[in-house]
Amino acid sequence: MLTRLAQIAVERGCSRFEWVVLDWNEPAIRFYESLGARIQHSFRVCRMDGGALEKLAGMSGFGSRIHGLHGDGNSGEIELGR
Repeated sequence: MLTRLAQIAVERGCSRFEWVVLDWNEPAIRFYESLGARIQHSFRVCRMDGGALEKLAGMSGFGSRIHGLHGDGNSGEIELGR
């Protein structure tokens, strides 16, 4: 599956793809590193669901504040999933 995702990313001109792994799952971390992945220790996963998701979806004018939140020269990105 990771091979196919990498193929799709390259086909679509993406410079990277990202996924999450639990910090205690050392075998998976070693496996991903053996494939060439770099574990990003400085990032934390944020999750919004339920009422908080509904509340944010109902806000207007907030989207313009989402881009560029990092302040470190990297552009902000949002990934939407189901």
